[in-house]
Amino acid sequence: MYSPRTGGRYNGAQPSKRAVASIKDSIRQRLRPGNQAPWEEVARDLNRTCGMVRLLFLWFGGEARHDVGTSSYHTVRCFLRRRHKVAGPGYRQFPMQDVFGPLGVLSPESCTRFVLRIP
Repeated sequence: MYSPRTGGRYNGAQPSKRAVASIKDSIRQRLRPGNQAPWEEVARDLNRTCGMVRLLFLWFGGEARHDVGTSSYHTVRCFLRRRHKVAGPGYRQFPMQDVFGPLGVLSPESCTRFVLRIP
């Protein structure tokens, strides 16, 4: 966060727990067990939530962004485990690099990189 008076950065501002929970809930709703859409369509819907993340983290960062990122990874991984009938936790079959890489899901960290900061 930037100070309007001095222009310097300072820590201390963070999004509300309710806003973070809302984003996590929207990700969970898109990946519910009854979703039988093709993966490209599912990934496109997930990437639309990136816009919500971009708005939420325009001025905030750090811990909440990491929390949403790990939560979205675990939710996507569990969805893919169910869809492909993988036994176990599925960390080897669906590592984080594959979920946020070749599978086409945008990570919250990548969504906030391109946001213009307004001084």
